[in-house]
Amino acid sequence: MAYRVRRDKEKRHRRVSRLAWAMLAAWACLLLRLALVMLVPDWVAGVRATARWQDHIRARAELEHLRVVRTDDGRGRILFRNLEPWSGRRWEGRLALGRHLLFVAWHDERRRGPLWDPLVGTVGAPDVWPARDRAVPEQGQSGLVYAWDDWLHTGRPAYVAAWRPDEVRRGAPAGEVWQMPARPGWDVVTTIDPAWQEVASRALRQAGVPRGAVVVIDVATRDVLAAASWDANRPQRVVALEPAVPGSVFKLVTMAAALESLRLRPQSWFYCPGQFRAPGVRLRCWRAHGGLTLREALAASCDVAFAAAGLAVGAGGIAYLSHRLHLDTDGLARAGGRPALAGLLPGRVFLGTAADDGRIANTAIGQQDVRISPLAAANLAACIASGGWVADARLVRGLAHGGRVRIAFPPAARLQALSAWTAAQVGRAMRDAVISPRGTARALADAPLAVAAKTGTAELGTSPWVNGWLVGFMPYGQPRIAFCAFAERLPSAAAHRAVVRMAAEIAAAAARFEGGSLHTALRQPPAVGP
Repeated sequence: MAYRVRRDKEKRHRRVSRLAWAMLAAWACLLLRLALVMLVPDWVAGVRATARWQDHIRARAELEHLRVVRTDDGRGRILFRNLEPWSGRRWEGRLALGRHLLFVAWHDERRRGPLWDPLVGTVGAPDVWPARDRAVPEQGQSGLVYAWDDWLHTGRPAYVAAWRPDEVRRGAPAGEVWQMPARPGWDVVTTIDPAWQEVASRALRQAGVPRGAVVVIDVATRDVLAAASWDANRPQRVVALEPAVPGSVFKLVTMAAALESLRLRPQSWFYCPGQFRAPGVRLRCWRAHGGLTLREALAASCDVAFAAAGLAVGAGGIAYLSHRLHLDTDGLARAGGRPALAGLLPGRVFLGTAADDGRIANTAIGQQDVRISPLAAANLAACIASGGWVADARLVRGLAHGGRVRIAFPPAARLQALSAWTAAQVGRAMRDAVISPRGTARALADAPLAVAAKTGTAELGTSPWVNGWLVGFMPYGQPRIAFCAFAERLPSAAAHRAVVRMAAEIAAAAARFEGGSLHTALRQPPAVGP
C-alpha cells in the first residue's frame, strides 16, 4: 500500500515538472521574440514584408513631415531570351521634390512596353487583398506575370523623400534628401526573341485581321521564338495558345497516321469527283480534283482523299498518333515542375469514345471535334521538319536575378513520334503544296527561302466565316524555324490572303536573319551561374 502511494506521488511530481518546464520554455520563447522585435524588427517580420520607409530615417515620427515619392515598384520583369526587358516600362525625368530638382529613373510594371503582348499579361490591383509579405499590393492579373507572380513580386520598392516645404520654413534642413533603393523580385527569362517577336507582331498588324496569331519555333531546340496574338475585342486574349478548329492542317496527322500504320503509301491512288459517299458519310470537297496520289492529295488539300484515308486508319490510329504528337495537351513544356502559364486548355481530337464513320471522316480533314492551338500547329510542323521527334515547346528558360540567370529550366524530353521516313514523306508533300501547280500554298513559291507549308480552311458550323491557317517550316532541306499563321473568323478568301501575307513576312524576315543583316537574339544565350 505504501509503495502504491509513493508511486502515485512520483507520477504527479513528474507531471508537474513537465508542465513547469513547458511553461518556462514558452516564456523563454516569448521573451526571445520580444527581444528580437526590439533589436531587429525586419528580421522577425521578414525582410520582404517589412521594407518600411520609417526604418531608414533618423526618427519614425519624422515620416509625416516628409514628402515621399515611389520611383520603383520593385517587381521583377518578364525578359526576352537575351535578357532585354519585355514587360513594364522604365523612363527617366526630372522630379521636383520640395526645393530640389532631382534627375530620377522610374520603373513601373503596370505600364506596357512597345512590344507588349497578352502573353506577358498585366499587373494591377488585386481582387483579394494580398498576403502580408507584399510590400506593394499590385499583383499579376493575366499571362506570365500572373503565372509567375510569386517570383516576380517585390521585396521592397524604391523611394526618394525630402522635407516638406512647411517643415523647411520651420527650420528643417533644406538640403536633406533620402533615397531607399529597391530590393527587386526575380525576373522571368522567356525563350522569346525580340527581333522575331517584332516581326510576328508587325505581320499581324499589316494583315489587318481582327483576331489572329503568329507563332515561330526553333526546330532544333523547340524554343518559342515568337508568339504574337491579337483580338480587337478582347486584348487580353492569348490567341496563340487557344485551341481552335484546324481544318486541313490536321491532314498532316492523317497522312502520317496512314503511313505509320502501313495502311497507305505516298503513291496510293484516289479519285476525287468532288464529293465523298460512304455508309453514314456525305462529304463535299472544295473542288473536283480527279485522280491523285496521297502525296498530291495533301498538296492539293483534297477532302475526299483524306476522308478515305481517315477511314482506312480508323479512329484508334488517328487518336493514338495525335497523342504521340502531344496534340491532346496544351503543348507547353513545364518549367521547374510547374506550368509555364496557368489556365491553358488542352487540344483534342475526339469527344467521347464512340466514333462512327462520319465522325472519323470529318476528323480526318480537321473538322468535327478537333481543336489545336497555333502553337501546337507550329510544333507539329517542327516535328515533321526535324525527322519525326516531338517535344513540348519551351516558353520559360529560367529565372534571373541581378542580371544573370540563376535558375535554368532545360528543354522538354524528346520522343520519336514519327519515323524519319514518314516525316520526310509528309515534308515532301508540304513542299509540293508550295511548288506544285495544284498546291494550295503556291503563293509562297517566290519566297526568298524554300518553304514547305500546309494551308487550312476550317468551317465553323453553319457560320459563313472560317478559320484560316498556314503552317510550315523553312528552309526546306535544312529547316531552322517552324511557323504558324492563323486568322480567326473571316470570309474564306480574306482568311487565305491574310495567312499567306503573314507567312510571306516570316519568310522575308528569315531570309534577312540568314544573311545577318538584322539584329537577332539567336546568338549565344547569356551565361548561367550561381
